[in-house]
Amino acid sequence: MIKWDEKFSCGIEVFDKQHQKLFEMIQQLHEEILKHKDNLYDNYDTINSIIAELKGYTLEHFKEEEEKMRQYGYSELLHHRVEHKKFIDKVQQLTKKDIDVDQIGITIEIVDFIASWIGNHILKTDMKYSEFLRQQGVQ
Repeated sequence: MIKWDEKFSCGIEVFDKQHQKLFEMIQQLHEEILKHKDNLYDNYDTINSIIAELKGYTLEHFKEEEEKMRQYGYSELLHHRVEHKKFIDKVQQLTKKDIDVDQIGITIEIVDFIASWIGNHILKTDMKYSEFLRQQGVQ
């Protein structure tokens, strides 16, 4: 499972803290799944609650990133928004699957997608805007 590491630091304090929180939530979800892997049905409400909280927090984070990019005139804002939208659409698609068919498989698919996407997104796309914002004096 993906864990926070300094390589994910973009050098902008507010976003680094938000990214760390996302990693913590992913870790919490992963631990909850492992704890109840033999019978997720017993703890499905907790797992579903963490997924909902993670989705909500991610949406708020995206809004803050996009607003800061807009505020400073970041030229790749539209591309960044499209990436965020694709992520949101994919998570919505995954969470609409019939969980009763394969509860463990679908839950793990959701967690793996979120963890992989967020890690890659930070290392690639977020590093570009953070460099731009730091050049504008944003810390």
